Amino acid sequence: MKKSAISKPIYLLWLLCWLSLSGACQKEKLPHEVKTKEEAGQMILGEWKWERTVTQSRGQENPIYETPETENKTIHETFMKDFKLIRVETIDKISTRTDYEYDITPNSSGGDGEFLLKLTDINTNDVHQSWFRFKNKNTLVFYHGSLPFTREIAFKNTRRAGCFGNRHPGQRVASF
Repeated sequence: MKKSAISKPIYLLWLLCWLSLSGACQKEKLPHEVKTKEEAGQMILGEWKWERTVTQSRGQENPIYETPETENKTIHETFMKDFKLIRVETIDKISTRTDYEYDITPNSSGGDGEFLLKLTDINTNDVHQSWFRFKNKNTLVFYHGSLPFTREIAFKNTRRAGCFGNRHPGQRVASF
């Protein structure tokens, strides 16, 4: 009798935890379904890690690939709900943190699923802008496409905001 009385509350507690975790995340949209500023803002929240940069110059047969391994550096970006972005770049085990405010604008010239990311450095007020799109729900691609070259910079999602518990935004990603 005691065994079932003890296991029942544990089972119920486990079931309650599982249900709350599985229901905590809304169904994520696929990249082609992300059309509005609000949808892009929800999709970009979380931690992202630089995966690669591909540069293709006009007249060049093979593109140039840069990765964390070839460049001996890592870049982690954390997009937060309060429109703040923390970028941590680590080169030769020395980290530099830059804080930004960000804004997202959909491409008004008909680029389906394309958005403009405007970053303002909180310390210097320098403004940086870049177009981006979601390649899939876990890959964010920034791109610059003007002659004489095109460049794509890909980031992988390492932790989707809100789905894996709340962490302090300044905490480092496990891969550091």
